[in-house]
Amino acid sequence: MALLLPLVWIFQRHLKLDAIDDEDKRT
Repeated sequence: MALLLPLVWIFQRHLKLDAIDDEDKRT
């Protein structure tokens, strides 16, 4: 289970980056 934690953390970071990119495109 411990090995999955870094993957989830990276996945969440990618989601945040994608959200920021979407906001930049809207403006």
